[in-house]
Amino acid sequence: MENYVISGRIVMSSNDPTTLSPAIRELQADFFKKIAIANAIGPEYRQAEIASRAGISPSFYSEMKKLKKPLSINSAVKIATVLDLEIEYVFTKR
Repeated sequence: MENYVISGRIVMSSNDPTTLSPAIRELQADFFKKIAIANAIGPEYRQAEIASRAGISPSFYSEMKKLKKPLSINSAVKIATVLDLEIEYVFTKR
């Protein structure tokens, strides 16, 4: 199990999506909402294009978006980079 510190709180994540803490689930859902907004404003890539450009399989991207698989910090950075977003923006409550 990996621990992440987000907004001063320790939240837990693991490879088993059923053990995602509520804080991680909320953060991940918020991340993908911001990605959808940025994509609608920007280049409007299809989901598979974002995944491909980020070096993530489209099926795994879809599972992360549906909160069935955990979103790693590494994947989040790759996805945000595709849409030219600062990682601080996508992980900040606004």
